Amino acid sequence: MMGIIQPKKIIAFGLIQNKKTRQTPLTRLLLIFICAFISINALALTKPTVIPEVTSHSKSTLGKKQEARVQTTHITRKEIAESPVVNLSELLRQEQSIVRITNNSTNTSQPVLSIRGFGDNAVANTLILVDGFPLTNPSLLPPNFNSIALSDIERVDILQGSEGSLWGGQAVGGVVNIITRHPEKQIIELTAGLGSFNKNYFSAFVGNKFHHGVFFKLYGFTDQTNHYRQHNRQTDNNIAAQAGMDYARGTIYLNVQTYHDSFQFPGPLTQAQFEANPRQGTNFKNVYYLDTHVYQLFNKHEINEHWILETRLSHHDIHGDGFTFFPFDSHEWMNSVRPRFIGSVRNNKIIFGYDGFNSRYHLINTKTEVSASAQQNNLYAQTIVPIFSQLDLTLGGRLAWQYNRALQISKQYVINTDRALVTEQGLSFHPNQEWQFFLRRDGNFRFPKATEAVWTPARTNVLQPQTGVSYEAGTIWTTARQTAQLSVYQLQLHNEIAFDPTQTPSQPFGSYQNFDHTRRVGVTVTESYHVTPKLLLDTQLNYVDARFASGPYSGNMIPAVPAVNGNVGLSYEFMPRWKTRLDTLYTGSRYASEDEANVGKKQPGYWLNSVAIQYMLKPVNVSFEVINVFNQRYSTYNLYNPVSKTVNYNPGAGRSYLLTAKLNLD
Repeated sequence: MMGIIQPKKIIAFGLIQNKKTRQTPLTRLLLIFICAFISINALALTKPTVIPEVTSHSKSTLGKKQEARVQTTHITRKEIAESPVVNLSELLRQEQSIVRITNNSTNTSQPVLSIRGFGDNAVANTLILVDGFPLTNPSLLPPNFNSIALSDIERVDILQGSEGSLWGGQAVGGVVNIITRHPEKQIIELTAGLGSFNKNYFSAFVGNKFHHGVFFKLYGFTDQTNHYRQHNRQTDNNIAAQAGMDYARGTIYLNVQTYHDSFQFPGPLTQAQFEANPRQGTNFKNVYYLDTHVYQLFNKHEINEHWILETRLSHHDIHGDGFTFFPFDSHEWMNSVRPRFIGSVRNNKIIFGYDGFNSRYHLINTKTEVSASAQQNNLYAQTIVPIFSQLDLTLGGRLAWQYNRALQISKQYVINTDRALVTEQGLSFHPNQEWQFFLRRDGNFRFPKATEAVWTPARTNVLQPQTGVSYEAGTIWTTARQTAQLSVYQLQLHNEIAFDPTQTPSQPFGSYQNFDHTRRVGVTVTESYHVTPKLLLDTQLNYVDARFASGPYSGNMIPAVPAVNGNVGLSYEFMPRWKTRLDTLYTGSRYASEDEANVGKKQPGYWLNSVAIQYMLKPVNVSFEVINVFNQRYSTYNLYNPVSKTVNYNPGAGRSYLLTAKLNLD
């Protein structure tokens, strides 16, 4: 489930606890930040600045070995800097079909990423990391994806397949790992964008590194748009700061970020309304406001020449209020502690660590009041053993347990403990510089989110943890002119958690349930080929057969999952300093969300095309882009109503234009 604005799914806006209990963990965490920062800075002043060989920003041997064991797609700093878009979701939408972006509310700050065949529950089955910090929320509220500045991203790594052993909960379909820039010199980047539907975007990014290794980054943006439909105005304001120091045996930094989002929801359309006028709104009251605050501390310390300790501490909280069919107020927060050791013993690469989370959620509206709290612990380890120079064996495992306490709408507290144990086994064969082959098995899991824990079906007090296993095989072929990847996989899940829209007097908004077994079998092919030094072709094709494997819907297709999706991109430098980019994205047919019985009509597939022309004369990059060139009419989200046997539509935007100017003074 995503940030859906429908009566039966209003719980997506649930967020955390009262102000009184919120102050203590935040105060303690800030004290830890301050003490650690002062201590490391004092040490740094007496020593020269030397960055350890293994860093979070380098392509170390260990990092290459980890990537060789799974299909990985990179978006480089050069590609990001030359892109005509202004935020991360637009970048992925343009360049990647491996990551399918779904959205049922047209809120561009909260798109949901789906990897390997997930529909409404994709938000809880793809893990997003920013410098190793999970970008997750206690509830099913999607994280603010576009709070990460494009100008601050060094690269994006998309790891397909389960990563439960190494990365933990939610790493079911895959992991999107976003690595930010580490200032080594002065960085200044200004961006301005003007476009259709009264869109205006302005951002500024500044960073530098000084004597004794002290560095900083500052970033802020404002983004406003009326979107395609009536009553659909959105405003996002964000400011972030980082201060840190590289010292003789490592680095330390503190991140602070705050952002405010407001969004109007135009409501879904019937088929007749969609066909008559997809721009119309059906609800002119629904609106919400979100205020988010994030605090993060990172320290990487070289213990000796073989071992490094990375420590991550974080706290984030979200306040929400507004009107979605009736007034609501919500609050959620999460603290995390994530130390891990990275090193080697007799040429065996080893990672082991601990992940601890503490979260709370609270929602109140005129119909109900619910709350939940959870404490989760994880112990994990992974080793990469070279059997011989061209063959590596990967072994890993994770033990996780979660204690949660939920106050359901029955006003009864439900206390439960969930446990999961997953393991990884894999082989990576690299006979030469051009070819890599991998074969792997990895377990995955996710515990029920807060919104799922408080909205369970009648006669069901608790949901079971979702567990599964993924079997994958693939090859990667890399030459000076091209990179081609092929992978095949089977993803089996037990107790998959999904939404049941059935409304009852005791469950007026629907509920969450466990499916018995589900199975996804698929193939992914990617190709990036330099036809000439100035002409680049990149293409991706994904096929997945996603079905219920048991239970009343056995053999049926999982709704909201297209069997086929893909994209083709062509980039051509037709004159010095002039470049054009053509992109075509295809999304295949699929059953509407919640149509588990597959009785409704399949929603048709559609093509989206965009074209951009750019002028690049350093330090200026000016782009003009036309999105949805042929004004394709399509729906980003469809919801099936089993009672009326009708489908609701959330239209995607028609043809639009974007003019962007970037000033880069690196």
